[in-house]
Amino acid sequence: MGVANELVGKIKRAMKERDFTYKDMAKQLRISEASLKRSFSKTLFTIERIDQICSVLNMTLEQLGKPDLSGFEVEFLSEEQEEFLAIEEKSFVVFYLIASGFSFESIGKHFDFEKPELEKILLRLDKLNLIKLLPENRVVPCVKQGVWWKLDGPLSKKYGEIIRSDFFKSRFDGPCEHAWLTAGNLSPESVSTLRKKQDQIMSTFQELVELDAHLPVRRKVNVTFISGLRPWTLPPVRRYLRKGNRGKN
Repeated sequence: MGVANELVGKIKRAMKERDFTYKDMAKQLRISEASLKRSFSKTLFTIERIDQICSVLNMTLEQLGKPDLSGFEVEFLSEEQEEFLAIEEKSFVVFYLIASGFSFESIGKHFDFEKPELEKILLRLDKLNLIKLLPENRVVPCVKQGVWWKLDGPLSKKYGEIIRSDFFKSRFDGPCEHAWLTAGNLSPESVSTLRKKQDQIMSTFQELVELDAHLPVRRKVNVTFISGLRPWTLPPVRRYLRKGNRGKN
Protein backbone atom coordinates (compact mmCIF):
# COMPACT_ATOMS: atom_id res chain seq x y z
CA MET A 1 0.00 0.00 0.00
CA GLY A 2 1.34 3.46 -0.96
CA VAL A 3 1.87 6.24 1.56
CA ALA A 4 -1.06 8.26 0.18
CA ASN A 5 -3.45 5.29 0.35
CA GLU A 6 -2.29 4.48 3.87
CA LEU A 7 -2.87 8.08 4.98
CA VAL A 8 -6.37 8.15 3.46
CA GLY A 9 -7.13 4.85 5.21
CA LYS A 10 -6.11 6.36 8.54
CA ILE A 11 -8.30 9.41 7.90
CA LYS A 12 -11.27 7.12 7.22
CA ARG A 13 -10.68 5.18 10.42
CA ALA A 14 -10.32 8.39 12.42
CA MET A 15 -13.62 9.60 10.98
CA LYS A 16 -15.28 6.31 11.88
CA GLU A 17 -14.02 6.45 15.47
CA ARG A 18 -15.59 9.91 15.80
CA ASP A 19 -18.81 8.98 13.97
CA PHE A 20 -18.02 11.46 11.18
CA THR A 21 -19.78 10.86 7.87
CA TYR A 22 -18.65 12.28 4.52
CA LYS A 23 -21.55 14.69 4.78
CA ASP A 24 -20.41 15.88 8.23
CA MET A 25 -16.84 16.39 7.04
CA ALA A 26 -17.86 18.15 3.83
CA LYS A 27 -20.02 20.56 5.81
CA GLN A 28 -17.11 21.40 8.13
CA LEU A 29 -14.77 21.91 5.16
CA ARG A 30 -17.42 23.92 3.28
CA ILE A 31 -17.20 21.80 0.16
CA SER A 32 -19.68 19.47 -1.52
CA GLU A 33 -20.04 15.90 -0.34
CA ALA A 34 -19.49 14.70 -3.92
CA SER A 35 -16.20 16.61 -4.12
CA LEU A 36 -14.99 15.10 -0.85
CA LYS A 37 -15.92 11.56 -1.90
CA ARG A 38 -14.09 12.08 -5.19
CA SER A 39 -10.98 13.14 -3.30
CA PHE A 40 -11.16 10.01 -1.16
CA SER A 41 -11.78 7.65 -4.08
CA LYS A 42 -8.92 9.11 -6.15
CA THR A 43 -6.64 9.80 -3.15
CA LEU A 44 -6.31 13.45 -4.17
CA PHE A 45 -5.54 15.59 -1.11
CA THR A 46 -3.32 18.61 -0.72
CA ILE A 47 -1.31 19.00 2.48
CA GLU A 48 -3.52 21.98 3.29
CA ARG A 49 -6.67 19.87 2.95
CA ILE A 50 -5.26 17.09 5.12
CA ASP A 51 -4.36 19.71 7.73
CA GLN A 52 -7.95 21.02 7.62
CA ILE A 53 -9.34 17.49 8.06
CA CYS A 54 -7.03 16.91 11.03
CA SER A 55 -8.27 20.16 12.55
CA VAL A 56 -11.90 19.04 12.17
CA LEU A 57 -11.02 15.67 13.75
CA ASN A 58 -9.20 17.47 16.57
CA MET A 59 -5.92 15.73 15.91
CA THR A 60 -2.51 16.61 14.53
CA LEU A 61 -0.90 15.34 11.34
CA GLU A 62 1.69 13.65 13.55
CA GLN A 63 -1.05 11.78 15.41
CA LEU A 64 -2.61 10.73 12.13
CA GLY A 65 0.71 9.33 10.98
CA LYS A 66 1.20 7.19 14.09
CA PRO A 67 0.24 3.52 14.01
CA ASP A 68 -3.47 3.42 14.77
CA LEU A 69 -5.18 1.24 17.32
CA SER A 70 -7.88 0.01 15.05
CA GLY A 71 -6.12 -3.23 14.21
CA PHE A 72 -8.11 -4.51 11.23
CA GLU A 73 -5.24 -6.99 10.87
CA VAL A 74 -6.55 -10.15 12.52
CA GLU A 75 -8.73 -12.26 10.26
CA PHE A 76 -9.51 -15.12 12.62
CA LEU A 77 -10.27 -15.14 16.33
CA SER A 78 -7.95 -17.11 18.60
CA GLU A 79 -9.11 -20.26 20.38
CA GLU A 80 -9.18 -18.39 23.70
CA GLN A 81 -11.25 -15.55 22.24
CA GLU A 82 -13.73 -17.94 20.63
CA GLU A 83 -14.12 -19.97 23.82
CA PHE A 84 -14.87 -16.82 25.83
CA LEU A 85 -17.45 -15.57 23.33
CA ALA A 86 -19.06 -19.01 23.10
CA ILE A 87 -19.59 -19.02 26.86
CA GLU A 88 -20.46 -15.34 27.41
CA GLU A 89 -23.47 -14.71 25.17
CA LYS A 90 -23.86 -11.01 26.01
CA SER A 91 -20.19 -10.40 25.31
CA PHE A 92 -20.58 -12.23 22.01
CA VAL A 93 -23.54 -10.02 21.04
CA VAL A 94 -21.71 -6.79 21.96
CA PHE A 95 -18.56 -7.86 20.12
CA TYR A 96 -20.59 -8.85 17.06
CA LEU A 97 -22.22 -5.40 17.03
CA ILE A 98 -18.90 -3.57 17.44
CA ALA A 99 -17.32 -5.62 14.67
CA SER A 100 -20.34 -4.68 12.53
CA GLY A 101 -19.70 -0.97 13.05
CA PHE A 102 -21.93 -0.09 16.02
CA SER A 103 -20.67 2.52 18.49
CA PHE A 104 -21.14 2.47 22.28
CA GLU A 105 -23.97 4.99 21.94
CA SER A 106 -25.77 3.14 19.15
CA ILE A 107 -25.61 -0.18 21.05
CA GLY A 108 -27.11 1.48 24.13
CA LYS A 109 -29.78 3.14 22.02
CA HIS A 110 -30.89 0.15 19.98
CA PHE A 111 -30.20 -2.84 22.23
CA ASP A 112 -31.15 -3.88 25.76
CA PHE A 113 -27.90 -3.08 27.57
CA GLU A 114 -27.66 -0.66 30.48
CA LYS A 115 -24.62 1.63 30.47
CA PRO A 116 -22.82 0.05 33.51
CA GLU A 117 -23.31 -3.46 32.12
CA LEU A 118 -22.14 -2.41 28.66
CA GLU A 119 -19.03 -0.73 30.07
CA LYS A 120 -18.20 -3.89 32.03
CA ILE A 121 -18.51 -6.01 28.88
CA LEU A 122 -16.28 -3.62 26.95
CA LEU A 123 -13.57 -3.94 29.59
CA ARG A 124 -13.66 -7.73 29.21
CA LEU A 125 -13.48 -7.51 25.44
CA ASP A 126 -10.57 -5.08 25.67
CA LYS A 127 -8.70 -7.37 28.06
CA LEU A 128 -8.98 -10.20 25.53
CA ASN A 129 -7.75 -7.93 22.71
CA LEU A 130 -11.04 -8.25 20.89
CA ILE A 131 -11.49 -4.46 20.89
CA LYS A 132 -9.55 -1.35 21.82
CA LEU A 133 -11.41 0.69 24.41
CA LEU A 134 -10.60 4.37 23.95
CA PRO A 135 -11.48 7.43 26.07
CA GLU A 136 -15.17 8.35 26.33
CA ASN A 137 -16.19 4.75 25.57
CA ARG A 138 -15.06 4.90 21.97
CA VAL A 139 -14.46 1.39 20.71
CA VAL A 140 -12.54 -0.05 17.77
CA PRO A 141 -12.59 -3.76 16.84
CA CYS A 142 -9.23 -5.51 16.66
CA VAL A 143 -10.38 -7.74 13.83
CA LYS A 144 -11.51 -7.15 10.28
CA GLN A 145 -15.19 -6.60 9.73
CA GLY A 146 -16.63 -9.84 8.49
CA VAL A 147 -14.10 -11.83 10.54
CA TRP A 148 -14.43 -15.54 9.80
CA TRP A 149 -14.82 -18.04 12.63
CA LYS A 150 -12.92 -21.27 12.31
CA LEU A 151 -15.17 -23.98 10.88
CA ASP A 152 -14.32 -26.33 13.74
CA GLY A 153 -14.02 -23.64 16.44
CA PRO A 154 -16.15 -23.10 19.58
CA LEU A 155 -18.36 -20.43 17.97
CA SER A 156 -19.18 -22.59 14.95
CA LYS A 157 -19.98 -25.51 17.24
CA LYS A 158 -22.34 -23.37 19.31
CA TYR A 159 -23.97 -21.18 16.69
CA GLY A 160 -23.24 -22.87 13.35
CA GLU A 161 -26.39 -25.01 13.11
CA ILE A 162 -28.58 -22.20 14.49
CA ILE A 163 -27.23 -19.77 11.91
CA ARG A 164 -27.63 -22.18 9.01
CA SER A 165 -31.18 -23.21 9.88
CA ASP A 166 -32.32 -19.64 10.57
CA PHE A 167 -30.51 -18.19 7.55
CA PHE A 168 -32.16 -20.55 5.07
CA LYS A 169 -35.69 -19.96 6.36
CA SER A 170 -35.97 -17.06 3.93
CA ARG A 171 -37.43 -17.30 0.42
CA PHE A 172 -34.65 -14.88 -0.63
CA ASP A 173 -37.07 -12.68 -2.54
CA GLY A 174 -36.98 -9.60 -0.30
CA PRO A 175 -34.92 -6.38 -0.47
CA CYS A 176 -31.16 -7.06 -0.49
CA GLU A 177 -31.82 -10.81 -0.78
CA HIS A 178 -30.67 -13.20 -3.46
CA ALA A 179 -29.74 -16.87 -3.64
CA TRP A 180 -28.34 -19.30 -6.19
CA LEU A 181 -28.68 -23.06 -6.34
CA THR A 182 -27.23 -25.00 -9.23
CA ALA A 183 -25.46 -28.29 -9.83
CA GLY A 184 -23.40 -29.88 -12.56
CA ASN A 185 -20.54 -32.24 -13.30
CA LEU A 186 -17.10 -30.62 -13.30
CA SER A 187 -13.55 -31.81 -13.75
CA PRO A 188 -11.10 -31.28 -10.85
CA GLU A 189 -9.47 -28.51 -12.90
CA SER A 190 -12.81 -26.69 -13.30
CA VAL A 191 -13.53 -27.09 -9.60
CA SER A 192 -10.18 -25.45 -8.87
CA THR A 193 -11.08 -22.55 -11.18
CA LEU A 194 -14.45 -22.15 -9.45
CA ARG A 195 -12.73 -22.12 -6.06
CA LYS A 196 -10.56 -19.22 -7.20
CA LYS A 197 -13.66 -17.34 -8.39
CA GLN A 198 -15.26 -17.90 -4.99
CA ASP A 199 -12.20 -16.49 -3.28
CA GLN A 200 -12.36 -13.42 -5.53
CA ILE A 201 -16.03 -12.85 -4.65
CA MET A 202 -15.31 -13.17 -0.94
CA SER A 203 -12.42 -10.71 -1.29
CA THR A 204 -14.75 -8.28 -3.06
CA PHE A 205 -17.28 -8.66 -0.24
CA GLN A 206 -14.58 -7.88 2.33
CA GLU A 207 -13.41 -4.84 0.34
CA LEU A 208 -16.96 -3.48 0.20
CA VAL A 209 -17.38 -4.01 3.95
CA GLU A 210 -14.22 -2.00 4.61
CA LEU A 211 -15.23 0.66 2.05
CA ASP A 212 -18.56 1.20 3.82
CA ALA A 213 -17.08 1.01 7.31
CA HIS A 214 -17.15 4.81 7.72
CA LEU A 215 -20.91 5.01 7.13
CA PRO A 216 -23.21 5.37 10.15
CA VAL A 217 -25.13 2.23 11.14
CA ARG A 218 -28.45 3.73 10.05
CA ARG A 219 -27.23 3.76 6.42
CA LYS A 220 -26.16 0.11 6.32
CA VAL A 221 -27.81 -3.30 6.20
CA ASN A 222 -26.29 -6.18 8.16
CA VAL A 223 -25.67 -8.64 5.31
CA THR A 224 -24.57 -12.26 5.63
CA PHE A 225 -23.02 -13.90 2.59
CA ILE A 226 -22.54 -17.67 2.42
CA SER A 227 -20.71 -19.40 -0.42
CA GLY A 228 -20.26 -23.15 -0.46
CA LEU A 229 -18.85 -25.77 -2.79
CA ARG A 230 -18.71 -29.53 -2.30
CA PRO A 231 -19.42 -32.81 -4.08
CA TRP A 232 -23.07 -33.38 -3.20
CA THR A 233 -26.16 -35.10 -4.55
CA LEU A 234 -29.76 -34.57 -3.46
CA PRO A 235 -30.64 -37.05 -0.66
CA PRO A 236 -33.60 -38.56 -2.61
CA VAL A 237 -31.27 -39.19 -5.56
CA ARG A 238 -28.53 -40.45 -3.26
CA ARG A 239 -30.83 -43.13 -1.86
CA TYR A 240 -31.00 -44.76 -5.29
CA LEU A 241 -27.25 -44.87 -5.85
CA ARG A 242 -25.74 -48.30 -6.17
CA LYS A 243 -23.90 -49.33 -3.02
CA GLY A 244 -20.48 -48.99 -4.59
CA ASN A 245 -21.16 -45.35 -5.45
CA ARG A 246 -22.77 -44.10 -2.22
CA GLY A 247 -19.55 -43.06 -0.58
CA LYS A 248 -18.67 -40.74 -3.45
CA ASN A 249 -21.29 -38.04 -2.71
